[in-house]
Amino acid sequence: MEQLNGAVAFGIAGSGSGVPFHWHGPGYSEVIFGRKRWFLYPPDKTPHFHPNETTLAWLHHTYPALPLAERPLECTLRPGEVLYFPDRWWHATLNLDTSVFISTFLG
Repeated sequence: MEQLNGAVAFGIAGSGSGVPFHWHGPGYSEVIFGRKRWFLYPPDKTPHFHPNETTLAWLHHTYPALPLAERPLECTLRPGEVLYFPDRWWHATLNLDTSVFISTFLG
């Protein structure tokens, strides 16, 4: 997967949208408006997912069947909150509301 060095991304996304599991270099994500749910796995734990499945579909079909020990770390970011994601950590996002966010990818 390509790493974005020093890039900043601004986004507006609708409720129920998101990004399926992927990884890249380290960075930060801040929510300006709305709520964004994050699912994270460390580099040594590859999540069970289909690359063409949306995060919402994964949450409805795969997540409920996962044993507790195999579930990801999770959090929900609200306006003004920032999440640091380390290098090569698997992560997926789900916008719980219409969301406005900024992501900064470190080099």
